[in-house]
Amino acid sequence: MFCFLLRRTEFALKEIMSSGGAEDDIPQAERKTVTDFCYLLDKSKQLFNGLRDLPQYGQKQWQSYFGRTFDVYTKLWKFQQQHRQVLDNRYGLKRWQIGEIASKIGQLYYHYYLRTSETSYLNEAFSFYSAIRQRSYYSQVNKEDRPELVVKKLRYYARFIVVCLLLNKMDVVKDLVKELSDEIEDYTHRFNTEDQVEWNLVLQEVAAFIEADPVMVLNDDNTIVITSNRLSETGAPLLEQGMIVGQLALADALIIGNCNNQVKFSELTIDMFRMLQALEREPMNLASQMNKPGMQVSFVSVTKLATDLNSLGEGEGKKKRKVLLSFCVVTVQSQLGRLM
Repeated sequence: MFCFLLRRTEFALKEIMSSGGAEDDIPQAERKTVTDFCYLLDKSKQLFNGLRDLPQYGQKQWQSYFGRTFDVYTKLWKFQQQHRQVLDNRYGLKRWQIGEIASKIGQLYYHYYLRTSETSYLNEAFSFYSAIRQRSYYSQVNKEDRPELVVKKLRYYARFIVVCLLLNKMDVVKDLVKELSDEIEDYTHRFNTEDQVEWNLVLQEVAAFIEADPVMVLNDDNTIVITSNRLSETGAPLLEQGMIVGQLALADALIIGNCNNQVKFSELTIDMFRMLQALEREPMNLASQMNKPGMQVSFVSVTKLATDLNSLGEGEGKKKRKVLLSFCVVTVQSQLGRLM
């Protein structure tokens, strides 16, 4: 596999160098920089695509695969930071490509949350998705005559909305839905593609989902109080007499949606959305730090997670998992079905 990736990298390098000028005029050190970047980029895509083949349930050790994937993405991100000027000049690195790397890391955190039920990883996914939006990594995509790049942007918005729904950040959801609606309108006007109906269905799904979950609590001065079904540290019930901490542990939960034509968004039906939160702890609000001026996305947590996952032995690091099964009858396949 290493040889295959190396051959692909060399081929891509020749094409990039030939389009940027005389290949012989490029210093060897800069050629090596582009070669190393292309290799890390190909390797990261290979590992990320392999996540789809991992079993959604069962006792197989999947943590080590996530660890390797996080490790490669950490190296890739740091590498493009350290060699940005060379990659801009010789590789032609675009801001949307940087956004794609950050988006993939956000997806890794989201999928790790799905497998562990640890809501702190949702906050990490929110941090990366927020950074993409704040830094406008996808802002230049609409200026290029490439519909596939616009689709990347639309999928990013859809994934971000899912994370915000799970974190009960409804104000952000409303802003994102408005932005997504504008992006879809621009996309459908510029390109005559076959997926226009599906993207409009995405908007209808999220609008119906928000309307179906209208829980709103007001305090004495009529301001909205954010409520959550998750377990908080202060709200945890006391142990019954005679019980020992750690004596019982929830390992797996099977959540089944069993209602025809139920409101859904992505893979979540409204009943599963409510029930899965009852099996989770309230997340620490780490992502709020992203709103402070000058704050940067830190990849220290990515590196630490990759290290921790790679060091796990057999039988270690077992987390409770939720398996979501839906028996809802869906007449039209949504674009979201292919996003996650």
